[in-house]
Amino acid sequence: MPLDEAYVRANTEANEIFERMRQLVERHVDQGASEINVVEVARESGLELDGRVLSELQVPEVIVVNRFLPWHLWFCWRPIWCWWWNYRYPYYRCCPYWWQRCHWYAE
Repeated sequence: MPLDEAYVRANTEANEIFERMRQLVERHVDQGASEINVVEVARESGLELDGRVLSELQVPEVIVVNRFLPWHLWFCWRPIWCWWWNYRYPYYRCCPYWWQRCHWYAE
């Protein structure tokens, strides 16, 4: 069964944005940054994200760099990925193929 063509386009868009995010984070690390401003990186990546969204996602505005780990283990891309899918393509639900909840919920 072929994939929905619109989903393929949406996934391509997500890959482009989050690839830019990866490049930006890695560039900051290579330049010796000890912390990274999440809003700035998100905006430079092409996302219209602000402090309100970060608060909703319970993501701090500044992330401390852990040089000994790959960026995707310490940078908060997962909640931003889920927010982006829900914001841009709500009819695909949140985070296609994702195995965790998209947003934090009080227990």
